Amino acid sequence: MDRYKVTGEELLGVYQGETPLRRVFSDIEKDLIGTGQVVCQFIVNGLEFSEADELKFAEMPLSKVTTLEYVSEAKKIIHFQVIEGWLSALPELISASENLSQKITKGGLRSIWRDVKELADNSLFLVNSLATLQTVVGDQYLSMVTEWVVCEKNLHKAIEQLLKALEGKDEKVAAIVLDFDLPTCLEDWRKTLRTLMDKFEEKSDRSAS
Repeated sequence: MDRYKVTGEELLGVYQGETPLRRVFSDIEKDLIGTGQVVCQFIVNGLEFSEADELKFAEMPLSKVTTLEYVSEAKKIIHFQVIEGWLSALPELISASENLSQKITKGGLRSIWRDVKELADNSLFLVNSLATLQTVVGDQYLSMVTEWVVCEKNLHKAIEQLLKALEGKDEKVAAIVLDFDLPTCLEDWRKTLRTLMDKFEEKSDRSAS
């Protein structure tokens, strides 16, 4: 992970004082693409920006910037981190899904409704996270992981079934989805991500040799 810092005075040597911060952010991100790096975080006047902050201060004029820092990292490292994170989390999601199914069978849906909804939200977060990964990785690797599209479609379907069952308070369908459909989809994703990770590692080994 690399960290860079420039002063507002240095930036004003390149940009006009009324230049919005979003343009500077965009230019930095574009420059890094060519080096295989991505921005992890911007730090303006000592304040660490979240994505929400980037939007909030997007039109802030450069004349108000004293210092601008950014932290960057190689794309492949971020890929590894995202995939490793999900490979670690997926077994826990699978176990949680199966346990919630058993609880519904024994005591009904009402007492654990929030837990089931949280699991559905976490699964949806997985879908969105992987969609972002797909955009960043591109077809170079995904063409070698033929199960990706099928896994994505099946998980979407399982989540929709679960949310529909929650909305309709259908305990039978919810228990079935949690016991079979969702765990199966999550396990398929675990295998697919393991395959993708192997592809990354193979390419890294070839590049190093």
